[in-house]
Amino acid sequence: MEKIIIKKDFIKITGDFIAGIILNEIIEISQRFRKEFVENNWHCPDYFEINLEKISEDNMLGLSKLSIRRYIKKLVNLGFVSVNKIEKKHTYKVNFETINSALEKIGAELVKDIAKRRRITEVEESEKQNIEVKKVEDDILECKKSTPKNEKELINQKILNIENNINYNTTKEECQDENFIDLFESIYRVIVDVVTSKQEYVKINQQDKPIEVVKNALLKLQNSDIRAIIYKFNNISYKITNFKSYVLSMLYNHSLEKGMRLINCLNTPLDFGY
Repeated sequence: MEKIIIKKDFIKITGDFIAGIILNEIIEISQRFRKEFVENNWHCPDYFEINLEKISEDNMLGLSKLSIRRYIKKLVNLGFVSVNKIEKKHTYKVNFETINSALEKIGAELVKDIAKRRRITEVEESEKQNIEVKKVEDDILECKKSTPKNEKELINQKILNIENNINYNTTKEECQDENFIDLFESIYRVIVDVVTSKQEYVKINQQDKPIEVVKNALLKLQNSDIRAIIYKFNNISYKITNFKSYVLSMLYNHSLEKGMRLINCLNTPLDFGY
């Protein structure tokens, strides 16, 4: 006979038996998700996907997806979970600090974050950003040695690199779809605006990122990446209030995901079916 294991402390801090079960399950999902990244020394994203139907099935709750969402909303209101609704896909984050604060008040055992807490995550992210910034600085120095002699020429060189990467001129000449070209041109302008910016930080996904890190990500984008972004954008059914901010987040996330897919491919052993 199956048994559902739940910490009674979660029921106490949520004030609800089912909400406590769902919080327990979401924490376990988070731990499994983050474990793979920690073991492989990868940068661990804050947000992850959840199969709501599986939560109900695994815990024998017999609830619909809508009902599960209602309980998750309660956890969000308590500050235990955060939800990201970008691009119609809901992803979730466990707020370990808030949960542990509530557990501490009732004298309960604290929950361990397998990613070694936010402080270590921030240190790892900071080290990664420093490496990326150093690489961008080296690229700029190399660029200065080759042709640009002043700031204006350096900016022109950056723009030329962008246009070569995304096949800017060829795409505009050969494509007959006016809507596609309008979006392509707008995305190109967003990339150029950021890559030539003198600001120190730029907001990505509502977080301030060192602009040199973002520039490095944008300079890796190719024509196929821009086409993928346009495809995603055309399938958005809700109103975008800030085009530049939204598209910039899409570009940056796409570049990171592209790099992560490459790392996964390199670390995945080939299966020849023997």
